[in-house]
Amino acid sequence: MRQQITIDPKKEYLHVEVSGAFDKANAREFLRQIFGASREHALSKVFVDIRNIRGPIPTMARFELAEFLASEKDDQIRFAVLESPGQVPDDRFFETVAANRGGIVRVATDVEEAFQWLGIKPA
Repeated sequence: MRQQITIDPKKEYLHVEVSGAFDKANAREFLRQIFGASREHALSKVFVDIRNIRGPIPTMARFELAEFLASEKDDQIRFAVLESPGQVPDDRFFETVAANRGGIVRVATDVEEAFQWLGIKPA
């Protein structure tokens, strides 16, 4: 199954779910869509659930996506990325690369931790 995205604006945040086989080009386009939806709905908090991504997410792809996120970001947008335990080796790598370039990102394997970091309650 091809990589797909669902963006659902909630009262306080964007709820994003990504599924299917990982594809770096699609992931980059999805980030553009998320930034557009964030601006359109005036929501600065983004919850991204990637637990349904299949296949490996190579280290270089994670690096490039973190750089892209940081370069495209609005200074106010905060991302909480939810992954399955063990889904991505060195899950803090993406977070660290993005943060070192000015992105505001937290990678978590616990839903409550992700929402707490964003400072919101799940819808």
